[in-house]
Amino acid sequence: MDKRRFPRVQLEQPISIAYGRDQVLALADIVDLTVEGLAFNTEVELPGGMGLFVIFPGAEGVGENEVPAEVVRCIDREKENAFDSPFQYKVACRFIAINDSYLMDALYLVHGGSLKSRVNEGQEIQPSFFEFVGGSETLDRVHKNLYSKLMEHDWLKGFFKNVDGEKLVQQVTHFMGQNMGGDLKYNGTSPLKAHRHLFVSEEIFQIRYSLLKKCLEEEGLSEDICDRWLRIDKAFEKSVVKFDESQCFKRFAEDQIVIIPKP
Repeated sequence: MDKRRFPRVQLEQPISIAYGRDQVLALADIVDLTVEGLAFNTEVELPGGMGLFVIFPGAEGVGENEVPAEVVRCIDREKENAFDSPFQYKVACRFIAINDSYLMDALYLVHGGSLKSRVNEGQEIQPSFFEFVGGSETLDRVHKNLYSKLMEHDWLKGFFKNVDGEKLVQQVTHFMGQNMGGDLKYNGTSPLKAHRHLFVSEEIFQIRYSLLKKCLEEEGLSEDICDRWLRIDKAFEKSVVKFDESQCFKRFAEDQIVIIPKP
């Protein structure tokens, strides 16, 4: 099994980087990317540990975005006799803070959502992870099971008071389906905005995570599929978990902050 938390995908897309105290701009070409970082070729030597911003102009694959990152390593490509790019240096960096917009684009890509990234020199197109798990029917069954358990949970059921369970299942299925590389279109708000009024502690998130794992096992999915599914779900943990009630904000003027005490 791949030791990386997420697979990589090759993507031909020009980007810009802003580095140094004065945020100097430089051009770069993506070599490959993952949910947690990317590699790119550029004209400037960037030392390990340097902070920078990766600026996606908006194109096929990744929409317009700006993500802070840190250089992991920088290789002089001329010393390795690599002349397939006009840029001299190959840089690997990890993202420091990942916003929901990039996360959703990247998850879609790495799980087979881009036709271009799934075609290898005219070879047969490989199915996306969404197709591999059984498509929307599997996602729908798992999410119906999950939210049935959540709405019956002694503590977590308080979050679902006056919530349309059927609509919620549909939204989550479309959200996860899109992030698994499927053709489902999610039109809702980002996890960060959707949960900003909810005090979801790390303990609450872990309870939900454990229930999701149980639902996947009850669905009879393989260990590998369960692991990949759970990694996608956990990628959004930082978007919803809060460590203090003061981190909650109303979504609109008449909104209510939701804090459910542990029974």
